Amino acid sequence: MRTNAMPLFYHPSSILILDDDTVFLQASRNLHKNQYRYEEFVSDAELMEFISQYNFSMEKLYCDKLIDEDLPYTINYRSLYAYLCNKDRFMLPSVAIIDKNLENKSGIDVCKSMGHLGPVRVLLTGYADFREANAVHNKGELDLYFEKNIDEVEKLFLGELPKLSRKFFINKSSLYKGLTDIVSLSEDYYVLSNDFIIKNKIEEYYTIDTCGSLFGISSHGEIYWLIISNDERMQFYFDLAAGYGASAGILKELQEKKQIPFLMTDKTNEISPKDWGEILTPVKKHSSLYYSVFVGSEYLDWDSSKIVTFADSESNLR
Repeated sequence: MRTNAMPLFYHPSSILILDDDTVFLQASRNLHKNQYRYEEFVSDAELMEFISQYNFSMEKLYCDKLIDEDLPYTINYRSLYAYLCNKDRFMLPSVAIIDKNLENKSGIDVCKSMGHLGPVRVLLTGYADFREANAVHNKGELDLYFEKNIDEVEKLFLGELPKLSRKFFINKSSLYKGLTDIVSLSEDYYVLSNDFIIKNKIEEYYTIDTCGSLFGISSHGEIYWLIISNDERMQFYFDLAAGYGASAGILKELQEKKQIPFLMTDKTNEISPKDWGEILTPVKKHSSLYYSVFVGSEYLDWDSSKIVTFADSESNLR
């Protein structure tokens, strides 16, 4: 997996742990990180049922026609809003940690039965079983394996989970052929988008166009937008505004690439280029990319109070 790969979408998810050793389960709880839900299972049947129930498809989040000349964005906001109001999205299993030596079944068989499009499969095994685990890994029937001792398990929980969860969302993103170039865009895009995520404490995000613009929700429930453009799209905006007879002031801002129209919602996309003055937002430059950060939901026909954050979902469980 490329270090600068970006999933098209990401949000807090569930880590599944299958182990019939109650002592281990109790000890592992001390290593849990709070950006995940943890679900424990003692039988593979319960685990598979959970995966089947909560393995949501993201297909409805994107427009049928991914690149539409009439739409500068590809996200389906109606579907996105319904998804954001559903607290169960955080139940989506991204990683399954499975003990090899279950009482009635081999953990390797459980990994094989899960397939490669489900959660990332991690096997906990004894040192003596490494050769067998490595052979299964080389066949692509297992993603990772760790020795089941306190040091290795601590490394898994405290160091590897973010990478593995990210890998799950990258794998899921690869199903959307019209947008998959975004997951391997330039290093400039990777730096810019990650800086946006870190600075604004973005907890979940969704790619909204083919330039890689992002819709994000912070850990405090605030809505953020990272609008990204390039020279070709900036020129397109200028030509479109000129064709519609926009004012000299609007054309000057667009031609000099000082501002960009916020066209990321149904409401703003219906505004004539002649009236873009009310939705122009200042642009900054990062290498070959132009970008603008916008905060708020004023251009969305949403009741933002109904959006469930990860913190909301966790407090409801207590």
